[in-house]
Amino acid sequence: MSALKPRGSQPLVGCRHPFGGSDGFTLFEALIAIVILTMSLSALLPSFTGGLRGTTAIDDHLRARLFAQSLMAEVSHNRDPQPVVRQGQFDKFTWHLSVTPYDADVVPRPAWRLHRLVLTIDWSPGRQIELQTLRMMRAR
Repeated sequence: MSALKPRGSQPLVGCRHPFGGSDGFTLFEALIAIVILTMSLSALLPSFTGGLRGTTAIDDHLRARLFAQSLMAEVSHNRDPQPVVRQGQFDKFTWHLSVTPYDADVVPRPAWRLHRLVLTIDWSPGRQIELQTLRMMRAR
């Protein structure tokens, strides 16, 4: 067994640091670790909140687009012309719909006419989407 142990070495009983300290962290080292952790988290927090804001904006845009598509489908389902202008509010979305004849200069009035549907949806802060489509509807 003495062949494995270098000459002059002592067993590692009660390890001591060269400056008289003992194993473990001192209060000062623990405070420094907490300060470093706090600074790291405070640097990461703005990126987290920015990502959260971006996710909320994308969610609002998706909800507005789905609402617009469902409103367009509802208006398009009825082939009799709707009032020229309709508007309303749903949740945080304000919408404005206009239905106008697309080819108003046709002299002989056919039974069916092409109409332009324009739907605009607004929500805060200053966000807006607009959908346009053409639909065949009965002539007025």
